[in-house]
Amino acid sequence: MVDLQALKLDMKGLPRSELPQFKVLIRQVYLFLPIIILIYTLFAGYSVIRAGAMGMASAAMVSWLTPHRMGPRQIFNALDMGAKMTIQMVAVCAAAGIIVGVIALTGVGRGSHRCFCRSRIRTSIWRCSSRCASRSSWGWACPPPPPMRSPPPSWRRG
Repeated sequence: MVDLQALKLDMKGLPRSELPQFKVLIRQVYLFLPIIILIYTLFAGYSVIRAGAMGMASAAMVSWLTPHRMGPRQIFNALDMGAKMTIQMVAVCAAAGIIVGVIALTGVGRGSHRCFCRSRIRTSIWRCSSRCASRSSWGWACPPPPPMRSPPPSWRRG
């Protein structure tokens, strides 16, 4: 899709002479260290807050290895800018939580999945699912699962 849009707008790629050299890029691979630390701490089971704090601390330490060192003032400004940028994300997450909560509490979200899991007869799954889908849109509950038949006498222990 991106390639088609680039062709449509007559966009060209960079010539090989202007592309960065691989030798220069490989010398700066240490800049990925904060991302690697963040991913590792999340998979190691640390909390999201601790993983984020460790990632931010490692980003500040990695900046000391570059010509663009972060002093206390730059670190404070970066934290301030990050706090301002998270306000939008908090608003979106809060709205999503409200929507999920309303759907869960009103029963609109209860649909065919309950009947699909509770039905035991394969042929009645489609009928049960279609009934649940039509009833859940009106806020009705799913019908009870079909009764389980008793096993044949040959299965009973003697």
